[in-house]
Amino acid sequence: MKNHEGQAGGRSPASRREDRGAGEVRFYSGPGAVPLRLRLLLSYAAAWLQRKKNPLFILAAKRGGLLSTLRTVKSFRFNRIVRQAGTYRYCLTVPALPSRPYDRMVSRGGLNINAAGTPYKTTIDTVILAVSRTCSYRCAHCYERFNLRGGADVPLEVWKRTVADVQDAGAAIIILSGGEPMSRFTDVLGILNTADKDRSEFHVHTSGHGVTPSRARLLKDAGLSAAAVGLDDVRPAREDALRGYQGAFNEAVAALRAFQDAGVFTYLNLCLSRDLIRAGDLPAYMDMARDLGVGAVRFLEPRPTGGYCGESAAELFPAGDRATATEIFTRVNSEPRYRRHPFISYEAFYEAPERLGCRMGGHSLLYIDSDGNVNPCVFLPVRFGNIREEGFPEIYARMRGFIPRPVHGRCPSLTLADVFKKRKEAGAGLPIPIEAIREEWQALITGAGTLTG
Repeated sequence: MKNHEGQAGGRSPASRREDRGAGEVRFYSGPGAVPLRLRLLLSYAAAWLQRKKNPLFILAAKRGGLLSTLRTVKSFRFNRIVRQAGTYRYCLTVPALPSRPYDRMVSRGGLNINAAGTPYKTTIDTVILAVSRTCSYRCAHCYERFNLRGGADVPLEVWKRTVADVQDAGAAIIILSGGEPMSRFTDVLGILNTADKDRSEFHVHTSGHGVTPSRARLLKDAGLSAAAVGLDDVRPAREDALRGYQGAFNEAVAALRAFQDAGVFTYLNLCLSRDLIRAGDLPAYMDMARDLGVGAVRFLEPRPTGGYCGESAAELFPAGDRATATEIFTRVNSEPRYRRHPFISYEAFYEAPERLGCRMGGHSLLYIDSDGNVNPCVFLPVRFGNIREEGFPEIYARMRGFIPRPVHGRCPSLTLADVFKKRKEAGAGLPIPIEAIREEWQALITGAGTLTG
């Protein structure tokens, strides 16, 4: 791919677009997307007619049903549909359709996005499992920084049991992450080979390190649907510096190619940085994403946890940088001239207090770190239990007792940033047990009612 500092990989963007292989994507927007939107509406009609099979498919806006969802989604700039290998996607928190995981998500009220915290939505949109605590990189922003210390991995059988448990709890998408999941490749295959792919869609999040064409094909054959590669800059030198690894940029590009050739849907995880935004390079990044042939880019705002624990939130991501990112998000997802670009998924925008609110703790997302701790979010190192010590169902029930509904307020990771900083400075370690911050947590969940333990 040709980038802004020369050639990497020996191919031009044009030649890459011509021979992506089985992972090739096509985008539909405006009039071109009308047939697909009609198909989507017909699928809603079919779900409505099969009410016995889909008891939580509801229309009533007052219960957070489909009519409410459609109004909300319109404001989220879901204006583009991407096709790959006969399936379609319009966001990264919903399985591809048609598929059995998509049908199951619908049956559990997954389309009732405004009903989170009520009996009308029993699906968990995304569960992230950090299946490895090993990584060759030293990423500045790593949210697993405090777990990557050489301890023993959670045993494979515990992960297999937990996958089944989170599926029972309604997980629509399960993401295998780390550390670097490729450092535990055989066990990742073991998880995929034994998991029920009819109940959940499986993704992997990787730096690209350790991804090879043969490994990508094996993952695809084992049931992997999508792969996100972390790529945080359009300039290789800045990317390598941020990742703490010489050659990180080129490894990410090679990994994307390998997954695409294997027929896996690909997207990028982009942790937004001051350097990228203030250099004016975010539009160039989106052009690069287009040329790399990915279907989507996930915008992630940096938070003062993990590698950034103790940093000033205002300096990490000032309001001006957020405004720039939001402008690019709106333009790329809305303007006709970007119709060949991947769509942008911007969860921090969607979960702002004035929109959906924070959906940690299973209302949309939950996270199990590489030490087995169950946390509400990758950016919120608060431990509600450990899957080495007790079953996920018991831990999840406890978590939902503490987080009964979405939080319409400041991002919890920002609210508790000073608590994490003091914990780190005292050498007490992270994540912090929920019992140690009951008062702070109760203040955070304003209006949530009496907490249960």
